[in-house]
Amino acid sequence: MATSAATSTATSTAGRKTHALRVGILGLALAGALLGTARPASADDYDPRRAGHPLRIIAYALHPIGVAFDYLLFRPAHWLGHREPIRTIFGHTGDEHRYHHTQPHAEP
Repeated sequence: MATSAATSTATSTAGRKTHALRVGILGLALAGALLGTARPASADDYDPRRAGHPLRIIAYALHPIGVAFDYLLFRPAHWLGHREPIRTIFGHTGDEHRYHHTQPHAEP
């Protein structure tokens, strides 16, 4: 009886190691496939007239704060605001799509 318990423990340990090895190999294969399909990123052209403007420098500093406000405050507030009964109280009609026009951006 002692030998069968030891044999089943050794078998289950070997099975776990084999499973972990298979998962690791599958993960590496998936990572290799994803890296193989990646394209290099390209940066915007540097324009010293725009990049050195004092307001642009301030915008570089304030943009992350605005993004944080958007995700942490404004989006949850909008989500709450378009639920009943708050929707009726604040007059949210759900017709924002009228105000989001998609026009081509004109380069200066």
